[in-house]
Amino acid sequence: MKLLMKRNLAVITAFFMVIGMFTASDVKINAAGGDTTVYITKTGEKYHNDGCSSLSKSKIQTTLQSAVDKGYEACKKCKPPKLDTASADTAVKTNVAAAPANVATPAAATNGDTTVYTTKSGKKYHADGCKSLGKSKIKTTLQSAVDKGYEACKICKPPVLNATEAAAAPQANAASVAVEALKTYKGNTEEFNAYSYYINNLDLQTAIGADGDKLLKHYNEYGKKEGRIAK
Repeated sequence: MKLLMKRNLAVITAFFMVIGMFTASDVKINAAGGDTTVYITKTGEKYHNDGCSSLSKSKIQTTLQSAVDKGYEACKKCKPPKLDTASADTAVKTNVAAAPANVATPAAATNGDTTVYTTKSGKKYHADGCKSLGKSKIKTTLQSAVDKGYEACKICKPPVLNATEAAAAPQANAASVAVEALKTYKGNTEEFNAYSYYINNLDLQTAIGADGDKLLKHYNEYGKKEGRIAK
């Protein structure tokens, strides 16, 4: 009986050793360098091994490092290799060291006239080349995108609006809305148009602002006599 138990124990031990060897082998195979070839699709958010069923509609060859940098994750079906930690650290150090001294690191915050891209149906704005622009690509400015409520894409990580400009934007937008409202001001007549009176009299823009009632009062009391443009 003791001999049989020892034999069974030896078999079980050998079995787990074999399993351990295969597991260790899988772990090594599942980690690869950044130059390893993988594949992505036009609309998906995963990267794949060659032959994966998810590549039936589109198949774009790239490197593992590039896929990871753009925010792609490993496909759970074909289980492509993941970026080796040591390779990733080396890549970062190499890129920093290789950067020319006269090239500045792109700023995370920039001004409102920076070019970004939106899509017909999305709620995000993107940097040029983002995979999310595959179906539609609408060129605009960062300021315009932010004004319309678009948020920065988490995959391509486009620049965000400079804090100073972002703080000033709401005030500028409010002023713009007020000026536009003068076009439909209730006191507009064939003789007087609040929008025209505001646009054509720069001194009143500072002294009165885009206030239809005050502009009309000024025109009746002074502007008409002074011959100011009011229509």
